[in-house]
Amino acid sequence: MKGNTPLIQPTQKPLFRTPKYTGVTLSLLSVFVLGSMMAVWHRLPKDQASHPISSLVVWSEPNLKPPLDSALSAFRKEFNSTVAIRYLTPSQMLETLQSNNPSKPDLLIKGDANDSISNQLKMLSLENIPLAYHPSSSRSGDKPVKGFVAQNTALPGEALRVARYLAAPDRGQFYFAENKWIGVDGDKWGFFPSLKLHCDEKFRFSLPNFLKTFNEREDSTVEIEFKSGEDIRTGLAIVTQSKAREYLPDAVICHPTLELAFKQYRKIGDSKHLDFFLLYPGPNAQICKRLHSKLATFRDK
Repeated sequence: MKGNTPLIQPTQKPLFRTPKYTGVTLSLLSVFVLGSMMAVWHRLPKDQASHPISSLVVWSEPNLKPPLDSALSAFRKEFNSTVAIRYLTPSQMLETLQSNNPSKPDLLIKGDANDSISNQLKMLSLENIPLAYHPSSSRSGDKPVKGFVAQNTALPGEALRVARYLAAPDRGQFYFAENKWIGVDGDKWGFFPSLKLHCDEKFRFSLPNFLKTFNEREDSTVEIEFKSGEDIRTGLAIVTQSKAREYLPDAVICHPTLELAFKQYRKIGDSKHLDFFLLYPGPNAQICKRLHSKLATFRDK
């Protein structure tokens, strides 16, 4: 290098822009972040490579064959899994289910119609995940095609995983779009869904057992942080203003007496026992909605 010309250092952009708050507010933010990092994890170690999907049976309406063949082929290759699919009309599905045929579906993919056959088929399922809209439909007025997970399947986590894969923007949605189907707002793909919840400490002793059952069905993990209602509100107020969105919980479960008003969260449902606030848009909005629907049977004890 000639002369004493100093080296030009590239501009370093901070990963986190510190908000211009008082020292007390920053201290509270630090405590909130630390609390989130130290939250109790209700999870068991999981290894994707040692968790193969075996003998999963999928039934679908015939008009979905092009995108599903491509999407499931990609799924099989990515996870070295075995997924068998049959294409049947709704009447054929119902006839087969009512027969003595031992072959039953773990996942049933069809339009969410409101006729008698469709309603009978839907009654056999416990969860449903929106997958796509028909090419000739409009999202505003029509119902999407859904993946219905059988109530009595021996492989609920695997069936839900395939449905989540089909709904994921960076996975199955590509194949639906390639075949002119209209997309849905699916969750960000993850082999094992992982949720962050902030819960009122009132539910500390009863909610974990409920979530254990939910996790076993969904093959998911949930990080729960229990706080007083006021601490929940104070923490969210600080983080929502700081733009540190990665520290926001996917959902907040609190007592109905706590009033939360943050534009990042939407209250869903109307329960006398608890309020459920959903981060929206959020990477886990659909699984959080399924959690909320099952909380309808939850009663704090």
